[in-house]
Amino acid sequence: MTWRGKSRARQGDAKNRHNYPMIRILAVKLVAFCAVVSSGCGTTVPAMNMEFPTPLIENLPISIGVYYDDDLRNFTYNETVSDGSSWTIELGQNNTRLFDRLFGAMFSRTTRVDDIENGPDDIQAIIQPILEEYAFLTPNELGSRFYAVSIRYRLILYDTAGTELADWPINAYGQSRSGIFNAGRGKTGPLQNATDLAMRDAAAGAIVSLPTQPEILALINGEQINAESNDNQ
Repeated sequence: MTWRGKSRARQGDAKNRHNYPMIRILAVKLVAFCAVVSSGCGTTVPAMNMEFPTPLIENLPISIGVYYDDDLRNFTYNETVSDGSSWTIELGQNNTRLFDRLFGAMFSRTTRVDDIENGPDDIQAIIQPILEEYAFLTPNELGSRFYAVSIRYRLILYDTAGTELADWPINAYGQSRSGIFNAGRGKTGPLQNATDLAMRDAAAGAIVSLPTQPEILALINGEQINAESNDNQ
């Protein structure tokens, strides 16, 4: 069984349009039906004010601009799953909250920018996070008592004139058990928790991988980055 989910195709050459496969789960699929006349159940998972902890890391001596496009800031996922239930998951506010906290801890200085092609003079580069894919599985689909969430972000690095220098995929996963522990919030609570854990996992992945990237090391050392050298990424 494969993940269902929402994907975002990037503009650009063939390598950038390639759809990297998400994590696959093998499980027995249970079929369930909603007890609603003429239509399936509708469940909205509202934007939850997730309070992501500040990473306890030594920040990198880089001044970074951060660009959030409308897709990231207003991301909403809608789906009707195999048991007939309809889901709406709102992630936009938490996307920006996550990366504000992450980049604020990772870099010595961060500034939100509104234009990738015209960055201010006091930054060295611009990072744009993109939510490429969100997917989830319910306990009925997994044949378990867990909700599972998979998220794929991509971080794109630009110079201050808008030339793309590098990009890095960040794959993340989270799961939360349904049942008595989450009874107060019904079935939205476990899915919110699983999403929260997946987003924290994405932050952890970025913390581990970004400081080792040659483009980040070049910025730290004040070196010029050649965009042509990153065509094979």
